[in-house]
Amino acid sequence: MDNLAASGAEEIVLYHDDCYALLAGMARELGIRVPFRPVHLIEYLLTYVKEHRDQVHPLDMKVAYQQPCASRYTPWKDEWLDDLFQMLGVARVQRRYDRRFALCCGSPLMPRDRERAGEIKRRNVEDAAARGAQAMVYLCPLCLLNLRKAAVASGLQNLHLIELVRMSLEAA
Repeated sequence: MDNLAASGAEEIVLYHDDCYALLAGMARELGIRVPFRPVHLIEYLLTYVKEHRDQVHPLDMKVAYQQPCASRYTPWKDEWLDDLFQMLGVARVQRRYDRRFALCCGSPLMPRDRERAGEIKRRNVEDAAARGAQAMVYLCPLCLLNLRKAAVASGLQNLHLIELVRMSLEAA
């Protein structure tokens, strides 16, 4: 905390859900003073898109969002994500394994139980494809690495959330 505070920043944008969960919630619960405002990457992207809405070109795309495991600590981010998707012209398909019922990508199991991890991966990707998604959208790089081949094999494009925003801003 001291190193972050020493930056003198009033706000710090956090990419990883665990970092954000720690600074936006757990630190205060533990009595640790956070001398800056933690800003999650999704909130940052939403604010940026709102400030540049005249440059946004709707993508008219259906996506399945692979929610990182650590997102369970900060469920309020779903509202930001839904707003961001709406501004980008992206529809988040209704999945069995999403939001409160999100399924891990299986990556943490790979070193010790590849078979079970493969089953989780299959369920995630099949769920997305069956709901009409054109792409899997990720925040977590491990989710992207773990699901990318199965997603492509199912006809789904793989996009990091930042790429999705970039596509909307660069679309002709």
